[in-house]
Amino acid sequence: MNLVLIIVSVPAFYLSMDTGNFTKPIVILLIVVINVIVAHMQEERAETH
Repeated sequence: MNLVLIIVSVPAFYLSMDTGNFTKPIVILLIVVINVIVAHMQEERAETH
């Protein structure tokens, strides 16, 4: 799951870099980090319950 998020975020990151807007890649990276944390928490919950 985390690998898919990375694969999806890389093209989006390069596309936003091409436009010259530095706020877009930062927002994308934040979204990816949040998704990874949420996915990790869900995996831990699945293991505990």
